[in-house]
Amino acid sequence: MKAKRAPAFFAKEVTGARRFFRDLAASSVGALKVVTGGVEQCGAAYLINRVSFPFPTIEYVARGHGDLVIADRTYELGPGSVFAYKKGVPHRISARGQMLKYFVAFTGTESLRLLKSGGVEPGGITRITPADALTGLFEELVWAGTRADPSSADYCRKILECLAMRLQAATTRTDESEPVPLRKYHHCRETIEAEYLSLHSAKQIAARCRISAVYLSHLFQRYDHQTPYRLLTRLKMNHAAALIQQSDMLVKQAAEAVGYADQFHFSRVFREFLGVPPSEWRRMNASPDA
Repeated sequence: MKAKRAPAFFAKEVTGARRFFRDLAASSVGALKVVTGGVEQCGAAYLINRVSFPFPTIEYVARGHGDLVIADRTYELGPGSVFAYKKGVPHRISARGQMLKYFVAFTGTESLRLLKSGGVEPGGITRITPADALTGLFEELVWAGTRADPSSADYCRKILECLAMRLQAATTRTDESEPVPLRKYHHCRETIEAEYLSLHSAKQIAARCRISAVYLSHLFQRYDHQTPYRLLTRLKMNHAAALIQQSDMLVKQAAEAVGYADQFHFSRVFREFLGVPPSEWRRMNASPDA
């Protein structure tokens, strides 16, 4: 079967992407239907500048930072930022360095009601806690969207409905009336995500954020589903996994790159987070021609 050509509204300034598109001619009247979606690793040159877009759309920043101008208002984007637009809503999206974001566009009679139920309407922006609360559902949506079996369209619709429900449950305020502890939590989490390679303990994280280790722990107990140290370790292991997968780097070198002097301790932690030791991870991700 001939591969479909990606529509022109996809951005080109990306360093990596997994996208899908389905019925681009779907009617705005009738059953809710997912039209397109995906995940994009946006480089520093990434820029979307539209006066309109044909479908109601939700975008979600999972990592990194950027800027958004939407409906004549300007916002800073960071981990956990969620915004929406529809036909007739101008928007400009740019990245600061590397930014990872997910998106889903849909149509149907219930589209705008679904956005409202999720707590983000066209032209609006919100922030979710924890910042990675939507990652799992978006990954499932990308997986379902690329499938060709007859049930995938219905599965995508149900995931979209789940996204709206999860978004409503995780939504927090983005303005200055947001509680001080919540703003401090966001600052701490963003610090960890930006500087995880140079941080090695909860005490260091607290010092970098200029709070006590006890208060740092309290913030994550209140607003997150993991400790700050576990988040730090997960980021380090994900980085190490990418190094092992994408290069000929030795396990010892990958361990040192994320701050582990003891290769055996690193291997135990790697297995705890990824389910397999580094050597098995390399074998699982090896090229068939290697």
